[in-house]
Amino acid sequence: MGKNKVRLGGSKGERWGKGQSSNSNPSKSKHRNAAKSKFFNHGSTDGSSKLTSAALLRHDASQGIGRLTAADIELGSEAGKEANNEMMEATAMTHKTFDTFASDWSGCTNVAFEKVILKFKANNAGHKDMLAVLAAVTEVIKAEGGKESETEYFAALMTTLEVSADDASLSAVVRLLSLVIKKVPHPVLISRFSQVNTLLMTTLSNHSQTANVSLLRGLLGCIAVLLRVQPSSNWALPETSHTLSSLLSYTSHPKPKIRKAAQHSVVSIVRGSDPSMVPHPSASQAANYCISTITASGPQDNAVL
Repeated sequence: MGKNKVRLGGSKGERWGKGQSSNSNPSKSKHRNAAKSKFFNHGSTDGSSKLTSAALLRHDASQGIGRLTAADIELGSEAGKEANNEMMEATAMTHKTFDTFASDWSGCTNVAFEKVILKFKANNAGHKDMLAVLAAVTEVIKAEGGKESETEYFAALMTTLEVSADDASLSAVVRLLSLVIKKVPHPVLISRFSQVNTLLMTTLSNHSQTANVSLLRGLLGCIAVLLRVQPSSNWALPETSHTLSSLLSYTSHPKPKIRKAAQHSVVSIVRGSDPSMVPHPSASQAANYCISTITASGPQDNAVL
């Protein structure tokens, strides 16, 4: 037996016109306007807005965003004198933003490390380690009369890598190396291939079981850049093939971040940097490894595949 349906009478409420159903309360915005007024005029008793250029500048400076420029200070009108004074106060309070601090403290002027300086965070231990290593290396280069070229930084960081002991400083050195090695002239990486390859592979072998993912990713990236620029004559060397085999073994690493970094590294090597080397000498070795990995994989190896 069905229930009796009771239909409520009275007004059906306010309706929107055709095509206007997406507008929420189009004519009733009293509370919204009041909320906006309180939000943007916080602390104001006369209703004037406190969302000024000076307030935005003060906020950006406190967060370490951007730099203060002459255009920020010079307003150029009588109406902006009060805001100009506020800007000067904000400048006096912050003195320098974090990115300016990082560049001044490290003393580095090489653009290869611009990412480290601009994205420096004082509460990040890894960033502080990188900045400390960069400052020490820069000081050594300047003391020897260097010009802070990419080659000088690369040589200094490779020397530091050889003597670094703890994981924290080693990770900082490797991350800096991964930035500067991309800017090093190819003839340098070709002529010094054996020494650089031996040191990088030794470091990778000694820390293959480390829990420091950034260290392994940085080493894989450095090795990839080194192999990518090598000419066909160096690919005939046994050590080159051995290095590629080690790199390929990380493409099936249980940790996804390391596995992905190794896979991207192998792809960059096979693509190569010289258009005349097509197909690349590493292509057949990489293909054979992929085939053997797929053949030996089972139903539980979906992540690797």
